[in-house]
Amino acid sequence: MSFTRPALKLLIDHFNKLGKRPYGKLLTLGKLAMKFDRDYFNRICRAGGWDVAISDTGQSGLLLSDETVFNALGFEHLDSMDYSDYQWATIVHDLNDINIPEELVNKYDFILDGGTIEHIFNFSNVLENVFKMLKTDGVFFFNQPTFQNLNHGYYNFSPCLFYEYFKANNYDINTFIAYSVFNNFIYIADPIINDICGHIPLIENSNSYICGSVTKTSKSSFNVIPQQGMFSKGWESDYRKILDDTFNISGKSSIYFYGTGGFCTDILRVMPNAYKNKIVGLLSREPEEIGKKLHGYIVYSIDEVTSSDSIIVVATYKPNQSIVYDRIKHLESKGIKIVRLHQSDGDGWL
Repeated sequence: MSFTRPALKLLIDHFNKLGKRPYGKLLTLGKLAMKFDRDYFNRICRAGGWDVAISDTGQSGLLLSDETVFNALGFEHLDSMDYSDYQWATIVHDLNDINIPEELVNKYDFILDGGTIEHIFNFSNVLENVFKMLKTDGVFFFNQPTFQNLNHGYYNFSPCLFYEYFKANNYDINTFIAYSVFNNFIYIADPIINDICGHIPLIENSNSYICGSVTKTSKSSFNVIPQQGMFSKGWESDYRKILDDTFNISGKSSIYFYGTGGFCTDILRVMPNAYKNKIVGLLSREPEEIGKKLHGYIVYSIDEVTSSDSIIVVATYKPNQSIVYDRIKHLESKGIKIVRLHQSDGDGWL
């Protein structure tokens, strides 16, 4: 297990964001090998505004020990936990086992995982153990591989796994980013912190990671199972009721979907055939699409909808609903009903 150059920088950024410095008892998951020397450590601390330095030991260029680094940062006590003592971990315990020794419960102010969890089969047991060993108001800091790390460990994690687990279990989320390392530069994917519900582009042919820190609160737990937000948002929305009401209106025979993009495609993919058969066609303002067949429907221009018994469903992602509605709202004066699946800006369904 290792503590890398990006992890050191992100750890300092974490403390700067909270306006704090390291203190108290630290536990590392695994006996961490530092992947930087004294010169790099001192340079990163200075860049972070920290008056912290490791003095010249006469061993320039050699990698540092975990004791040297974490003591210099300000932690008062350091333990390391591993399955084996082959790397001289101070505590030998299998994190697959939830029977943590009693003396370790609520012991640590800070738990740091520099890349251990992906090697442990019972992932949920690790999270339970972290909860048990961390004090209330204690911080869990983790730096985990996401993709491009084939066969590195048992798992390559998606950012949403950590974000939604800690959110569901009432931890305070302090730092949460995904990043790639390419040619010794760190490239951070944005945005991350507010919502993890879509694909995050990272640099091709680079190693990619998720780094985060969370604070255990008095309301925190370990056993709440999250549901992935990109789906639960849809379950909580009223779009289904709106569509059900729309397709069951009597006396309205012409239903059009305004939209030919990904949102429309996703709805049509899961929609019951009884609803699909009531759709007359799709609407678009793109000249290259009009008159052609898409998803089994003819694509019409907006101006071709003239009958007052028509319904137009705005089938676009939520942030675009208001924009698209403004383009066609003049049709309401002709008796054409316009249905919006979402009424305010925000995140889409799928």
